[in-house]
Amino acid sequence: MGERYGFLGSKQKHKKERSSSSAYRLLLCNCKLDVLSPNKGAPRSIRDAPPAHYILKIRSFSVLKQDYRSAVFDAGGYKWNLCFYPKGKKHEKGGYHISLYLVMADSNSFSLGWEVKASLRFSVFDQIRGKYLTAEVHGRRFNEIKKEWGFDQFISLKTFKKCSNGYLVNDECVFGVEVFDVEDRHTGRGEYLLMKKELVRRINLFPEGKDDAKGNSISLYLDLTNSSDHPAGFKVNLYCCLRVIDQINGINRSHTGSEWFSETNRSWGFQNFMPLTEFSNPEKGFLVKDTCTVEVEVAIMGKANIFA
Repeated sequence: MGERYGFLGSKQKHKKERSSSSAYRLLLCNCKLDVLSPNKGAPRSIRDAPPAHYILKIRSFSVLKQDYRSAVFDAGGYKWNLCFYPKGKKHEKGGYHISLYLVMADSNSFSLGWEVKASLRFSVFDQIRGKYLTAEVHGRRFNEIKKEWGFDQFISLKTFKKCSNGYLVNDECVFGVEVFDVEDRHTGRGEYLLMKKELVRRINLFPEGKDDAKGNSISLYLDLTNSSDHPAGFKVNLYCCLRVIDQINGINRSHTGSEWFSETNRSWGFQNFMPLTEFSNPEKGFLVKDTCTVEVEVAIMGKANIFA
């Protein structure tokens, strides 16, 4: 069986690679990670065989603080990434656990209405007993809306870090994934419409604050002024950055976010953008000779999907 090696970290500056026809790949990460326990109700088992499609070996687990996405690998005729959340996928209730997810990679070339059905098996290696603890799910549907599936609570950090369990030994651990029973499914014919139109935008600055912020903060908003030019039911997604310029020190104050604009939602911004005391402080440079400068950056406009 051929193995492919890659090293991440400041100490390793070389790569060693041995190729063969095997799809089995091993990635050695010289960085730090954290961990969790399988979701309740998911079938779990102990097995000797390593994961057939991808193994992620982590060295110096205690050093990795951020989430990690693996290199792309092939399984079942598709390309995937294994995503590792050392402190859990928080918005999916993964706190105090390690979260593991499989993500469909490079789906932009797929036809409209694409769907791939697959079963997944995630593993963590018991280095003391030489066994793999596995948890699996069946018949998960990957599509344009849902491109990832997995476990937000794969293994609890408490269980993972307990020395006698063998999952974390000498600050090293091993995880893996298999993809099987892969089926192509298509939802029929459809049409993809991407609309880009120059939008008339207006910045609204309330120097003394708006509503609840009045007298305490400045309020800053981005408004669409030509939404009536769009067809009924239009929706435009904008990623925006509102910024007040520091004219003295160059330390600007900005806030970013994403918002869906529509007929009924034409404004986005921040009621408490900046405290009035800070805005009016001459040493801060936001208000100089009774003049302030406000900027806006906008990206990613308009996307619509129409299906037959």
